[in-house]
Amino acid sequence: MEHFENRKKRILVIGGSSYLGCNILHYLYGKYRLITTYFSHRISIDDVLAIPLDVTNRDALQKLIYTLSPDVVIYSAGLHDINRAQREPKMTDALNNVAALSAASTCEKAGILFIYLSHSFVFSGEGSFYAEKEIPRPDTVYGNSMYTAEYILQKSFSNYLIIRTTDVFGRSFSSHQCSYLEFLENHLMQGKSFYADDQLKNGHVSSLLLGKLIYLCIENNIMGRILNFSSPNALTRYELALLVSEIIGTDSSLIGKKNQTHSHEDVKSALSRAGLNFSLSCKNIEKLFGVTMPTVEEQLYNYYEFHGSKSLSSQRGGKKSIYI
Repeated sequence: MEHFENRKKRILVIGGSSYLGCNILHYLYGKYRLITTYFSHRISIDDVLAIPLDVTNRDALQKLIYTLSPDVVIYSAGLHDINRAQREPKMTDALNNVAALSAASTCEKAGILFIYLSHSFVFSGEGSFYAEKEIPRPDTVYGNSMYTAEYILQKSFSNYLIIRTTDVFGRSFSSHQCSYLEFLENHLMQGKSFYADDQLKNGHVSSLLLGKLIYLCIENNIMGRILNFSSPNALTRYELALLVSEIIGTDSSLIGKKNQTHSHEDVKSALSRAGLNFSLSCKNIEKLFGVTMPTVEEQLYNYYEFHGSKSLSSQRGGKKSIYI
């Protein structure tokens, strides 16, 4: 019989075929016993059980959690296209809020840690480096759906952890979607010109760093709070594109500037104001784990070295930097 203390924790990732979900699965692979769900795009990873699930089917969602009895549930499902969210507010609320809280309620009753992935768009962007204690004031349906879930989780539950991220860059691991980093790489390496927004600033976190931070939270049993995951510096997408071009050694003149363009007028109105900054303060995560959050540039170098040699360690400023 397997000794309890040597048993790998069982982690259920709801929405494993999503961009974030798939990256989380790949990072946690081998560290835990992983189970995931998908809706329309089946995910295939060796030794990872993938189960079809419509998260809006409350009975099926709750039955799955009770049946599998995982140690941790990570909710990465939802509608994350900000323009589509504005066009489909009921669906956005159903996926980002109602289904998430249904899963959280089941986890609460069963004593399971529930991890909810939120985003810095819960804020208006009129400030910068927002702390966890600041009151969100979202200007979009997307941001409001996540803030509602955040608020109810904090008021009604105890076995939860809200991980609020800025933009996450990495691979898509999918044939039906391309990440922004992959878009940049493809265009720059093929010599294709393109435009990138130079108005809206945000922090940026690599998918590797996100996975590492989630792992640290699980291992240290962090719960009952919000944690910001962000770089200590904020860049526009134009500035990020220039940085990627410099690191991979391509022609930066291919990159042109533009202001944010969104297909939905309400989103365009909310996010096209000059000087918006959705960056998050990372002081609490640094204090919690005694680390220094790496800059976007440091993360990119780490990211490319990881995918080349899978071996990297670094020291900065006398503190440990969170690397892989």
